[in-house]
Amino acid sequence: MIFLLISIGLLIAAFYWLNQNVFSKMDCDFFMALVEKYGKNPGDALKGKRVWITGAASGIGEALAYEMASHKCKLALSDLNNQGLEKVKRKIINHHGLQEKDIILVPFNLTETIKHEEAYKKIIGYFKQIDIFFCNAGRSQRARFEEIDIQVHRDLFEINVFSGVNLSRLLVSGWLTESHPGHIVVTSSIAGKFGLPFSASYTASKYALLGYYDCLRNEVKSKGIKITVICPGPTASAILTKSFTGKPGEVYGKEFSEVDTRIPCDRQAKLFAIATANDVTEAWTSRSPYLWLVYGAQFLPSAFRYLFPIVYNEAKLSKIRDGH
Repeated sequence: MIFLLISIGLLIAAFYWLNQNVFSKMDCDFFMALVEKYGKNPGDALKGKRVWITGAASGIGEALAYEMASHKCKLALSDLNNQGLEKVKRKIINHHGLQEKDIILVPFNLTETIKHEEAYKKIIGYFKQIDIFFCNAGRSQRARFEEIDIQVHRDLFEINVFSGVNLSRLLVSGWLTESHPGHIVVTSSIAGKFGLPFSASYTASKYALLGYYDCLRNEVKSKGIKITVICPGPTASAILTKSFTGKPGEVYGKEFSEVDTRIPCDRQAKLFAIATANDVTEAWTSRSPYLWLVYGAQFLPSAFRYLFPIVYNEAKLSKIRDGH
Protein backbone atom coordinates (compact mmCIF):
# COMPACT_ATOMS: atom_id res chain seq x y z
CA MET A 1 0.00 0.00 0.00
CA ILE A 2 2.82 2.41 0.89
CA PHE A 3 4.55 1.58 -2.40
CA LEU A 4 1.31 2.26 -4.29
CA LEU A 5 0.82 5.62 -2.56
CA ILE A 6 4.44 6.60 -3.28
CA SER A 7 4.01 5.62 -6.94
CA ILE A 8 0.82 7.66 -7.27
CA GLY A 9 2.52 10.63 -5.60
CA LEU A 10 5.49 10.41 -7.97
CA LEU A 11 3.15 10.22 -10.97
CA ILE A 12 1.24 13.30 -9.79
CA ALA A 13 4.51 15.16 -9.18
CA ALA A 14 5.83 14.17 -12.62
CA PHE A 15 2.63 15.25 -14.31
CA TYR A 16 2.67 18.56 -12.44
CA TRP A 17 6.27 19.18 -13.49
CA LEU A 18 5.54 18.32 -17.12
CA ASN A 19 2.46 20.53 -17.14
CA GLN A 20 4.31 23.50 -15.66
CA ASN A 21 7.45 23.15 -17.78
CA VAL A 22 6.28 21.59 -21.03
CA PHE A 23 2.55 21.26 -21.64
CA SER A 24 1.55 24.72 -20.38
CA LYS A 25 3.92 26.25 -22.94
CA MET A 26 2.41 24.38 -25.89
CA ASP A 27 0.01 26.10 -28.29
CA CYS A 28 -0.90 23.07 -30.42
CA ASP A 29 -1.51 19.35 -30.06
CA PHE A 30 1.37 16.91 -29.57
CA PHE A 31 1.43 15.69 -33.17
CA MET A 32 1.50 19.25 -34.51
CA ALA A 33 4.37 20.07 -32.14
CA LEU A 34 6.34 17.16 -33.61
CA VAL A 35 5.46 18.19 -37.15
CA GLU A 36 6.60 21.75 -36.47
CA LYS A 37 9.98 20.50 -35.25
CA TYR A 38 10.62 17.63 -37.64
CA GLY A 39 8.22 18.04 -40.57
CA LYS A 40 8.43 19.76 -43.94
CA ASN A 41 9.35 23.41 -44.12
CA PRO A 42 6.33 25.41 -45.37
CA GLY A 43 8.70 27.68 -47.28
CA ASP A 44 9.69 24.73 -49.47
CA ALA A 45 6.39 22.83 -49.59
CA LEU A 46 4.12 25.82 -50.33
CA LYS A 47 6.34 27.96 -52.54
CA GLY A 48 4.54 29.16 -55.66
CA LYS A 49 1.18 27.56 -54.80
CA ARG A 50 -2.01 29.24 -56.01
CA VAL A 51 -4.01 29.92 -52.86
CA TRP A 52 -7.59 31.10 -52.28
CA ILE A 53 -8.41 32.51 -48.83
CA THR A 54 -11.88 33.49 -47.64
CA GLY A 55 -12.30 35.88 -44.74
CA ALA A 56 -9.01 37.45 -45.82
CA ALA A 57 -9.64 41.04 -44.70
CA SER A 58 -9.11 40.47 -40.98
CA GLY A 59 -8.19 38.02 -38.25
CA ILE A 60 -6.68 34.65 -39.11
CA GLY A 61 -7.55 35.11 -42.80
CA GLU A 62 -5.53 38.33 -43.02
CA ALA A 63 -2.61 36.72 -41.20
CA LEU A 64 -2.84 33.74 -43.57
CA ALA A 65 -2.55 36.10 -46.54
CA TYR A 66 0.70 37.50 -45.15
CA GLU A 67 2.00 34.04 -44.24
CA MET A 68 1.27 32.62 -47.70
CA ALA A 69 2.80 35.72 -49.32
CA SER A 70 5.98 35.11 -47.34
CA HIS A 71 6.16 31.70 -49.08
CA LYS A 72 5.75 33.35 -52.50
CA CYS A 73 2.28 31.93 -53.09
CA LYS A 74 -0.05 33.53 -55.61
CA LEU A 75 -3.12 34.79 -53.78
CA ALA A 76 -6.86 35.06 -54.42
CA LEU A 77 -8.37 36.95 -51.49
CA SER A 78 -12.09 37.06 -50.71
CA ASP A 79 -14.12 38.87 -48.08
CA LEU A 80 -17.23 41.00 -47.80
CA ASN A 81 -15.00 43.93 -46.79
CA ASN A 82 -13.51 45.24 -50.05
CA GLN A 83 -11.63 48.08 -48.35
CA GLY A 84 -10.07 45.61 -45.95
CA LEU A 85 -8.93 43.46 -48.87
CA GLU A 86 -7.33 46.48 -50.55
CA LYS A 87 -5.44 47.24 -47.34
CA VAL A 88 -4.19 43.66 -47.11
CA LYS A 89 -3.12 43.71 -50.76
CA ARG A 90 -1.14 46.96 -50.32
CA LYS A 91 0.61 45.57 -47.26
CA ILE A 92 1.55 42.37 -49.09
CA ILE A 93 3.00 44.28 -52.03
CA ASN A 94 4.87 46.75 -49.82
CA HIS A 95 6.19 44.35 -47.20
CA HIS A 96 5.98 40.76 -48.41
CA GLY A 97 7.51 40.89 -51.87
CA LEU A 98 4.63 39.89 -54.15
CA GLN A 99 3.78 41.88 -57.25
CA GLU A 100 0.41 43.24 -58.30
CA LYS A 101 -0.06 40.40 -60.79
CA ASP A 102 0.36 37.80 -58.04
CA ILE A 103 -2.80 38.90 -56.20
CA ILE A 104 -6.42 38.95 -57.25
CA LEU A 105 -9.15 40.35 -55.03
CA VAL A 106 -12.56 38.70 -55.27
CA PRO A 107 -14.87 40.47 -52.81
CA PHE A 108 -18.37 39.06 -52.38
CA ASN A 109 -20.85 38.02 -49.72
CA LEU A 110 -20.20 34.33 -49.16
CA THR A 111 -23.77 33.69 -48.03
CA GLU A 112 -24.99 34.61 -51.53
CA THR A 113 -24.26 31.22 -53.05
CA ILE A 114 -25.52 32.42 -56.42
CA LYS A 115 -22.24 34.37 -56.69
CA HIS A 116 -19.98 31.42 -55.89
CA GLU A 117 -19.52 30.06 -59.38
CA GLU A 118 -18.76 33.54 -60.75
CA ALA A 119 -16.06 34.05 -58.10
CA TYR A 120 -14.64 30.58 -58.72
CA LYS A 121 -14.48 31.09 -62.49
CA LYS A 122 -12.87 34.51 -62.04
CA ILE A 123 -10.00 32.99 -60.02
CA ILE A 124 -9.62 30.01 -62.35
CA GLY A 125 -9.56 32.37 -65.31
CA TYR A 126 -6.79 34.39 -63.67
CA PHE A 127 -4.54 31.68 -62.17
CA LYS A 128 -5.74 28.71 -64.30
CA GLN A 129 -5.81 26.55 -61.17
CA ILE A 130 -6.28 26.66 -57.39
CA ASP A 131 -3.90 24.48 -55.39
CA ILE A 132 -5.00 25.33 -51.85
CA PHE A 133 -8.33 26.64 -50.58
CA PHE A 134 -8.39 28.10 -47.08
CA CYS A 135 -12.06 27.84 -46.13
CA ASN A 136 -11.69 30.35 -43.33
CA ALA A 137 -14.54 32.89 -43.26
CA GLY A 138 -16.81 32.70 -40.23
CA ARG A 139 -18.49 34.42 -37.30
CA SER A 140 -18.68 33.62 -33.61
CA GLN A 141 -21.60 33.94 -31.18
CA ARG A 142 -22.46 34.56 -27.53
CA ALA A 143 -25.93 33.85 -26.10
CA ARG A 144 -27.78 31.52 -23.78
CA PHE A 145 -29.45 28.60 -25.54
CA GLU A 146 -32.99 29.62 -24.60
CA GLU A 147 -32.41 33.17 -25.88
CA ILE A 148 -31.29 32.22 -29.40
CA ASP A 149 -33.79 33.03 -32.13
CA ILE A 150 -34.00 30.30 -34.77
CA GLN A 151 -32.92 32.82 -37.42
CA VAL A 152 -29.57 33.23 -35.66
CA HIS A 153 -28.95 29.49 -36.02
CA ARG A 154 -29.78 29.71 -39.71
CA ASP A 155 -27.66 32.83 -40.31
CA LEU A 156 -24.60 31.38 -38.57
CA PHE A 157 -24.83 28.12 -40.48
CA GLU A 158 -25.07 30.05 -43.76
CA ILE A 159 -21.82 31.86 -42.96
CA ASN A 160 -19.82 29.21 -41.12
CA VAL A 161 -20.93 26.06 -42.93
CA PHE A 162 -22.96 26.23 -46.12
CA SER A 163 -20.94 28.96 -47.88
CA GLY A 164 -17.65 27.07 -47.48
CA VAL A 165 -19.19 23.70 -48.26
CA ASN A 166 -20.62 25.02 -51.54
CA LEU A 167 -17.31 26.60 -52.57
CA SER A 168 -15.56 23.34 -51.71
CA ARG A 169 -18.03 21.49 -53.93
CA LEU A 170 -17.04 23.67 -56.88
CA LEU A 171 -13.35 23.16 -56.22
CA VAL A 172 -13.59 19.41 -55.78
CA SER A 173 -15.64 19.09 -58.96
CA GLY A 174 -13.00 21.03 -60.88
CA TRP A 175 -10.10 19.07 -59.42
CA LEU A 176 -11.75 15.75 -60.27
CA THR A 177 -12.58 16.85 -63.82
CA GLU A 178 -9.08 18.13 -64.50
CA SER A 179 -7.25 15.41 -62.54
CA HIS A 180 -5.37 18.14 -60.71
CA PRO A 181 -5.97 17.38 -57.01
CA GLY A 182 -5.83 20.26 -54.58
CA HIS A 183 -5.94 20.83 -50.85
CA ILE A 184 -8.80 22.23 -48.73
CA VAL A 185 -7.88 23.67 -45.33
CA VAL A 186 -10.89 24.35 -43.12
CA THR A 187 -11.01 26.63 -40.10
CA SER A 188 -13.17 24.85 -37.55
CA SER A 189 -12.67 25.48 -33.81
CA ILE A 190 -12.01 23.67 -30.56
CA ALA A 191 -15.74 24.36 -30.11
CA GLY A 192 -16.16 21.67 -32.76
CA LYS A 193 -14.66 19.15 -30.33
CA PHE A 194 -16.86 19.78 -27.27
CA GLY A 195 -19.97 21.77 -26.46
CA LEU A 196 -18.90 25.31 -25.57
CA PRO A 197 -21.54 26.85 -23.26
CA PHE A 198 -23.29 30.06 -24.33
CA SER A 199 -22.32 29.56 -28.00
CA ALA A 200 -24.72 26.89 -29.19
CA SER A 201 -25.10 28.09 -32.80
CA TYR A 202 -21.36 28.61 -33.20
CA THR A 203 -20.49 25.28 -31.59
CA ALA A 204 -22.99 23.37 -33.74
CA SER A 205 -21.64 25.00 -36.91
CA LYS A 206 -18.09 23.97 -36.04
CA TYR A 207 -19.18 20.41 -35.27
CA ALA A 208 -20.88 20.39 -38.67
CA LEU A 209 -17.65 21.35 -40.44
CA LEU A 210 -15.85 18.36 -38.95
CA GLY A 211 -18.64 16.08 -40.14
CA TYR A 212 -18.80 17.46 -43.67
CA TYR A 213 -15.07 17.43 -44.26
CA ASP A 214 -14.40 14.07 -42.58
CA CYS A 215 -16.92 12.64 -45.03
CA LEU A 216 -15.33 14.47 -47.97
CA ARG A 217 -11.86 13.28 -46.98
CA ASN A 218 -13.03 9.67 -47.03
CA GLU A 219 -14.58 10.17 -50.47
CA VAL A 220 -11.67 11.89 -52.24
CA LYS A 221 -8.50 10.61 -50.56
CA SER A 222 -8.01 8.01 -53.28
CA LYS A 223 -8.21 10.83 -55.85
CA GLY A 224 -5.29 12.67 -54.25
CA ILE A 225 -7.39 15.54 -52.86
CA LYS A 226 -6.26 16.53 -49.36
CA ILE A 227 -8.43 17.78 -46.50
CA THR A 228 -7.06 19.48 -43.40
CA VAL A 229 -9.35 20.66 -40.59
CA ILE A 230 -7.81 23.03 -38.05
CA CYS A 231 -9.43 23.71 -34.70
CA PRO A 232 -8.11 26.99 -33.26
CA GLY A 233 -8.72 27.97 -29.68
CA PRO A 234 -9.07 31.57 -28.44
CA THR A 235 -7.26 33.89 -30.84
CA ALA A 236 -6.29 37.55 -30.51
CA SER A 237 -8.58 38.86 -33.23
CA ALA A 238 -11.67 41.06 -33.42
CA ILE A 239 -13.99 38.07 -33.79
CA LEU A 240 -15.55 38.69 -30.38
CA THR A 241 -16.69 42.22 -31.22
CA LYS A 242 -18.42 40.95 -34.39
CA SER A 243 -19.99 37.90 -32.75
CA PHE A 244 -23.70 37.27 -33.08
CA THR A 245 -25.90 37.18 -29.98
CA GLY A 246 -29.28 35.48 -29.68
CA LYS A 247 -31.13 38.18 -31.63
CA PRO A 248 -31.07 38.40 -35.44
CA GLY A 249 -28.81 41.23 -36.65
CA GLU A 250 -27.40 42.04 -33.21
CA VAL A 251 -23.64 41.88 -32.52
CA TYR A 252 -21.93 41.19 -29.21
CA GLY A 253 -19.72 44.28 -29.54
CA LYS A 254 -17.49 43.69 -26.52
CA GLU A 255 -13.71 43.86 -26.63
CA PHE A 256 -11.72 41.06 -25.06
CA SER A 257 -8.95 41.65 -22.55
CA GLU A 258 -5.42 40.57 -23.45
CA VAL A 259 -5.01 37.21 -21.73
CA ASP A 260 -2.37 34.49 -22.10
CA THR A 261 -4.87 31.95 -23.40
CA ARG A 262 -5.18 33.83 -26.73
CA ILE A 263 -2.86 33.02 -29.62
CA PRO A 264 -1.82 35.90 -31.93
CA CYS A 265 -3.19 35.66 -35.47
CA ASP A 266 0.27 35.52 -37.02
CA ARG A 267 1.14 32.49 -34.89
CA GLN A 268 -2.12 30.80 -35.89
CA ALA A 269 -1.27 31.46 -39.54
CA LYS A 270 2.17 29.89 -39.10
CA LEU A 271 0.60 26.79 -37.52
CA PHE A 272 -1.92 26.64 -40.38
CA ALA A 273 0.98 26.76 -42.87
CA ILE A 274 2.81 23.96 -41.07
CA ALA A 275 -0.31 21.78 -41.00
CA THR A 276 -0.94 22.45 -44.70
CA ALA A 277 2.64 21.78 -45.78
CA ASN A 278 2.63 18.46 -43.93
CA ASP A 279 -0.86 17.30 -44.96
CA VAL A 280 -2.06 17.06 -41.36
CA THR A 281 -5.66 15.81 -41.34
CA GLU A 282 -6.72 17.52 -38.10
CA ALA A 283 -4.86 19.99 -35.89
CA TRP A 284 -5.69 21.70 -32.60
CA THR A 285 -4.08 25.12 -32.23
CA SER A 286 -4.79 26.32 -28.74
CA ARG A 287 -3.18 27.04 -25.40
CA SER A 288 -3.89 25.65 -21.97
CA PRO A 289 -6.46 25.11 -20.52
CA TYR A 290 -8.40 24.67 -23.74
CA LEU A 291 -5.89 22.25 -25.22
CA TRP A 292 -6.39 19.94 -22.24
CA LEU A 293 -10.15 20.24 -22.53
CA VAL A 294 -9.99 19.00 -26.11
CA TYR A 295 -7.89 16.02 -25.07
CA GLY A 296 -10.36 15.25 -22.30
CA ALA A 297 -13.34 15.45 -24.66
CA GLN A 298 -11.58 13.30 -27.24
CA PHE A 299 -10.21 10.51 -25.06
CA LEU A 300 -12.36 10.55 -21.88
CA PRO A 301 -15.74 11.62 -23.26
CA SER A 302 -18.03 10.38 -20.49
CA ALA A 303 -15.91 11.69 -17.61
CA PHE A 304 -15.30 14.96 -19.43
CA ARG A 305 -18.98 15.62 -20.10
CA TYR A 306 -19.82 14.90 -16.48
CA LEU A 307 -17.06 17.06 -14.98
CA PHE A 308 -16.87 19.99 -17.40
CA PRO A 309 -20.07 21.85 -16.34
CA ILE A 310 -19.10 21.31 -12.70
CA VAL A 311 -15.52 22.59 -12.95
CA TYR A 312 -16.16 25.37 -15.48
CA ASN A 313 -19.07 27.41 -14.15
CA GLU A 314 -20.30 30.48 -16.00
CA ALA A 315 -18.03 32.97 -14.20
CA LYS A 316 -14.87 30.92 -14.70
CA LEU A 317 -15.64 30.16 -18.33
CA SER A 318 -16.33 33.83 -19.09
CA LYS A 319 -12.99 34.80 -17.57
CA ILE A 320 -10.88 32.43 -19.64
CA ARG A 321 -12.91 32.98 -22.84
CA ASP A 322 -13.23 36.75 -22.90
CA GLY A 323 -10.73 37.83 -20.29
CA HIS A 324 -13.44 39.55 -18.25
